[in-house]
Amino acid sequence: LYRRFYSSIILFSLIQEWPITKVLKLVGDRMNRGQLQQLQKDSSANCAMIVTFCKELNWIHLASCLEVLTSRLSYGVRDEILSLVRIGSEMPATRAREFYKRGYTSPQNIIEVTVEEITQVLMDSLPYDGMDPLVKDTNANSRASSQKIANERLAIKIILKAKEALKLDLSITNIDS
Repeated sequence: LYRRFYSSIILFSLIQEWPITKVLKLVGDRMNRGQLQQLQKDSSANCAMIVTFCKELNWIHLASCLEVLTSRLSYGVRDEILSLVRIGSEMPATRAREFYKRGYTSPQNIIEVTVEEITQVLMDSLPYDGMDPLVKDTNANSRASSQKIANERLAIKIILKAKEALKLDLSITNIDS
């Protein structure tokens, strides 16, 4: 019984967007990073199975609540940025949180703005993590332009993925109706 409670505390910490390093400190030497990620994955899969079970029993309200929990467990995020992390690997939880803080709360908000606006959010909010491999100049003066080029490329990818996510959401909504 205590193991389930302990696991639920760990999972709750993850969906509250605690960094994995902080959660690992919480669990000490009882669990490593791989075990933590496996717990997250297994919990999400079990929750998805319960959703299917609820739908078969026509327990629609419980199923809809658990669908949100399944996604939150899968991505390890709070509900308000769930639509942003569904965009894809270009929008991990930390980046989605930064976009949310700046008023971009859904893929729809992202596709409505220009590449320059998304690039500016990326430039302002997140540190640059290295030189763009496609830009060969390595002198100090070109780092800012290299960073801007890399962020423009990323902004374009984010907008394209947001459009794909929105199309997928719309197609699922049309199928369910």
